[in-house]
Amino acid sequence: MPKKEHQSSTNKQNKKKLDEFEEQKKFMDEPPDEELKEEMRGERDKFTSKGSSKSERKHKSNLKDRK
Repeated sequence: MPKKEHQSSTNKQNKKKLDEFEEQKKFMDEPPDEELKEEMRGERDKFTSKGSSKSERKHKSNLKDRK
């Protein structure tokens, strides 16, 4: 294949890939805005443990059992 034809073929392939990507972008969700991110962080914080982790509690329990 001559070089010019190869470049043309490559350009067509790249254009096709770009077109496919642009088509797929139509169906992608919009990135969440900052307000929504903050709300999600707040929800996540509600369910996180404020105390010791399970492994820390287990370690403390094991230390008490040894005494």
